[in-house]
Amino acid sequence: MKIRHKHAFRSDKRAAQAAAPAAPSPDPIQARLQDAMALHRAGQLSEAEALYRQLLAADPNQLDALYLLSVAACQAGRFAEALDLTNQALALNPGVAEAHANRGNALNGLAQFSAALESFDHAIRLKPEFAAAHSDRSNALRHLGRMQEAVECSTARSA
Repeated sequence: MKIRHKHAFRSDKRAAQAAAPAAPSPDPIQARLQDAMALHRAGQLSEAEALYRQLLAADPNQLDALYLLSVAACQAGRFAEALDLTNQALALNPGVAEAHANRGNALNGLAQFSAALESFDHAIRLKPEFAAAHSDRSNALRHLGRMQEAVECSTARSA
């Protein structure tokens, strides 16, 4: 007669947990940020913004929340707010190309096209393959009446 291990038939969660090493608990900040990003991607801007603001209430220097809240503000047409939030994010880390591009989008929305062009140029210097920054740069050039440069920018990007 075979003797079976006394835990061989346990099917409850406790047996599985006892056999497996303890998994690290997820970072609650990152979990909340992921929730906010999922809402943002789903187009639920006000809900995403509420979560970004909660994160910033807990940590005003949370770079991802600042940047993503600035993107949401820009998407909602609140360009001055987006510019302020993006500037805060860039003060924390000036090396984020996406933040420079979002700053450019906010400035475009405020009809500050020369400053927007500078922001897009900065984004491209940081990340030369950043297609959206090239496209937005071309749009800023068009707004400035620099059509030939806008066309050359678009042509060079697609070549």
